[in-house]
Amino acid sequence: MDTMVFRLFEQAAEASAPAASEGFSLPWCLIYAWGQASGKEAGITMGFLVLGVFLCILAGYLLGSLNGAILFTRIKYHMDIRERGVFDADAISVYQVFGLKEALPVLSLDVLKTLAALGAGFLIYAQSGMAISAFFCLLGHAFPIYFRFKGGKGLICLFVSTLLLNPWTFLILFAFFLAILIASRYLSIASIMYGLLYPVLLNRFTKNTFQADWFLYMAILTALLVAFTHRNNIRNLKNNEEAKFSFRKKEQETSMPDIGLKEKPKKKGK
Repeated sequence: MDTMVFRLFEQAAEASAPAASEGFSLPWCLIYAWGQASGKEAGITMGFLVLGVFLCILAGYLLGSLNGAILFTRIKYHMDIRERGVFDADAISVYQVFGLKEALPVLSLDVLKTLAALGAGFLIYAQSGMAISAFFCLLGHAFPIYFRFKGGKGLICLFVSTLLLNPWTFLILFAFFLAILIASRYLSIASIMYGLLYPVLLNRFTKNTFQADWFLYMAILTALLVAFTHRNNIRNLKNNEEAKFSFRKKEQETSMPDIGLKEKPKKKGK
């Protein structure tokens, strides 16, 4: 009996080897083994590849679209952080408007949704799936399907995904990011440089791994997305109009609980 069970596991391992070589995680390898055993081997690897990539895209984008800044300000203050004009729907914007205490729940949601997106990607397509889900999580944060495709720049999502994909890349880029931010006080420059250097360093540390191609492709797309979402900042920098970042809460004309809710002053009659 023990010998029979061992042979069954051995046959399953041999049958699932092609799927494992494509980087699929254990559940998908077992499904592949079943497909091969049932005589449906032809084209099944390509089919799993397409399906796996699609599921990683879907999971990353839908989870990324859960924008914490919009949800928090709508639930607690019955307003939308995007109505504050120059502010994006990000934890940093909530921090600058409402302070650190109010920004922490938003920060937590951004971290958790990124963890969930990359976790789903890993379950579907191992580390390659993490890279795919990481990019689409950032895309969902920038263009959320639930909020009319107007979100934020997703800096926190980018930090978390870099840390999970390759800690060394994150440590170097984050140190570089802080150095630029402290020296120039321009958050936009620091963010853009982080995004542009991201594929260079990630490829440097992962080029000899099985997932190198997926990591590089998604990192290049990430760099392009970071540059695109900062297009207005780039224009402002060119025109000398970019505001410098402050670690202090911005002074507002209204008190925190009433922010964005005060009625506009009525125009005086002529």
